[in-house]
Amino acid sequence: MTDLGSPYGLLPRPEVLPWVIELVERCGSAYKAQERYGLCQETLLNILSGRSANVRVRTARRVRDALTEQRHWDESHPKPSAYQKRPEPLVLAEVVVASARELLQRCDGGHEVERRYGIPYSTVRHVANHHTPKVQRRTAQRILAALVEQRKLDRVNGHMSNGYRSKLITVAVRDKKMMDGYATT
Repeated sequence: MTDLGSPYGLLPRPEVLPWVIELVERCGSAYKAQERYGLCQETLLNILSGRSANVRVRTARRVRDALTEQRHWDESHPKPSAYQKRPEPLVLAEVVVASARELLQRCDGGHEVERRYGIPYSTVRHVANHHTPKVQRRTAQRILAALVEQRKLDRVNGHMSNGYRSKLITVAVRDKKMMDGYATT
């Protein structure tokens, strides 16, 4: 390899080509190499395609430094094996719609849910009204955990929001009428 001591001058393309190929492969694309290390994407593509016969020493030096940095990063951040199954980050919103609605009713609205449990009002509202087909797994877990906690608080304190209490009474009256109707026939 030619000495890269002087920043001026040109190097033949075949001397720099292995570095560029490895850098682009490690980064994933010439665009990503440009984003990470400030190397011109067009210059990298010209070197790869053979459109340029020579490469500036300064560019070769930057490619070498970027490749060294990328190698260190790759060593410190190993990629997971292909056979390891990663958890699905999204779940169907249908799973938590009823729980989100109950949580909103037990807490007397979304602002109270946000104040008590830190789940944004807009998120709970979108899930409860079924405006989104999928929800992040972490959000679903937070909604379910908040509902469990709110149920515990309601049992311990014997307190329930007025809206939720009236809903339960309405459902109980409707069920009683329904049962009475079945008993008379």
